[in-house]
Amino acid sequence: MGWPEYLLQFLPPAFAIYLILVSGLAGRLVANRIKVFVESTADDEIKKKVQLVQNLVLSGATQLSFLNSMFAAIVSATVYPLGRNSYRIAILAPLVILLILIPLMLWILSLAPDELSAKRFAGLPISYALGCKIVLVTVNLILFLAIWLSNMP
Repeated sequence: MGWPEYLLQFLPPAFAIYLILVSGLAGRLVANRIKVFVESTADDEIKKKVQLVQNLVLSGATQLSFLNSMFAAIVSATVYPLGRNSYRIAILAPLVILLILIPLMLWILSLAPDELSAKRFAGLPISYALGCKIVLVTVNLILFLAIWLSNMP
């Protein structure tokens, strides 16, 4: 396998990491669009709750993004090694991802609808949503490792 084919395998997790890093810009854009929309069209009662509306939308988007990314990583972690006949990696990599996914998914689903983007970890200056992004980047780095290991002779 040549270098272009070898590097092409790493494109999905690299692109996923890029999207995770750029999602902060998209979140700010969505929050601003909600604020402008609510302030220009809503009644006074809803205008007082624009922050709540923003947090609801951003938390829902973060939940969906987290679940989509985790399931995509599980599928990728299984498919890449199987193409190389690396059955141990095809079993272990998804298991490691599932060990991360299940407790975090239960934790995310236990939160109130607006908490994911509104609350911060105790003692840390990061929001729950940013913590999820850090986990997603870590999972994609695990996927990088699984792809790399599946290519070893």
